[in-house]
Amino acid sequence: MVIGVSWRSAQQGIAIWESALAITEGERPDARRALEEIGAYRSAVIAPVIKERPTSCPEWTALAADRGVTREALQERVSKARGLPPAHSRKDGDRLYNTFVGRLDADQREEFEDTYRALKLITESDDFVVNSAIAYREGKVDWLAQAERIRTGRGNA
Repeated sequence: MVIGVSWRSAQQGIAIWESALAITEGERPDARRALEEIGAYRSAVIAPVIKERPTSCPEWTALAADRGVTREALQERVSKARGLPPAHSRKDGDRLYNTFVGRLDADQREEFEDTYRALKLITESDDFVVNSAIAYREGKVDWLAQAERIRTGRGNA
């Protein structure tokens, strides 16, 4: 069913909603009001950091309300606060890394980054694309065997 909302707008709305739900119930009305005042366009930028650190909502909404701070600068600050590479990096690997890691919550990101640091040490490369290809190649045999067990009705190993 089509409801007339673009995919991007829907995803932004969900991110904003999830960030509001992370805020304690008593502080939520003020936070929602602040997010509404700055608008969906800028609220979507700060939503991930608010979701991870709900007590920081007043600082982030105040920064987002400052029209002297561009959306791009706001995004860079959010990326830095979340420990991510710059959002507008020219390197393809950085952009892919940001897309992937940006969807993880803080705990998932920490677990991923511990594993990824080990992978970078083994591969002697900082390139996310190269490291991802190597990781997939390393897991390929196990994944194919697992898929065959599932396909033939022998279940997960």
